[in-house]
Amino acid sequence: MKGAAQFYLDNLQKDEDGFLVTNPSESFKNYFVKPDGKKGRACVGATQGLQIIRDLFQNCKKAIVVLDNDKEFGWELDEYLN
Repeated sequence: MKGAAQFYLDNLQKDEDGFLVTNPSESFKNYFVKPDGKKGRACVGATQGLQIIRDLFQNCKKAIVVLDNDKEFGWELDEYLN
């Protein structure tokens, strides 16, 4: 879990409005039609992905409490969860 969380901590970036997002991202529910008529799903900050990342961060925080270690990493996650 920690490795996955570290991956996202390294890859989240601020969008033009200052929100942390994944970029590129992919939406499985939404699409747009490209000039050639094909469907495109690439986007910035797909909601499903961001929900999974938030859940991962929250579960890491719970594991830190249960295992009573790596509190510094928990503090780093706090900065992204708030």
